[in-house]
Amino acid sequence: MRYKFINEYVFNCGLIIRTSITEKLNIYGLTSIGPGYFDEDSERMAKGIGFSDNLALGINFQFFKSFF
Repeated sequence: MRYKFINEYVFNCGLIIRTSITEKLNIYGLTSIGPGYFDEDSERMAKGIGFSDNLALGINFQFFKSFF
């Protein structure tokens, strides 16, 4: 397998759901999907237009007033 530089240009729209555990600690779930353009092909992806989808779970902790 050879090393490649692949640029990916994607516009995703999604939904995030967040809930507070404590005053400074939150958990969230995120999902998004959108079209994208890939400028090179690879073993698993063709060059051109495709879709990008994301799913994430995470935590936020507030260290300072405006810093999470």
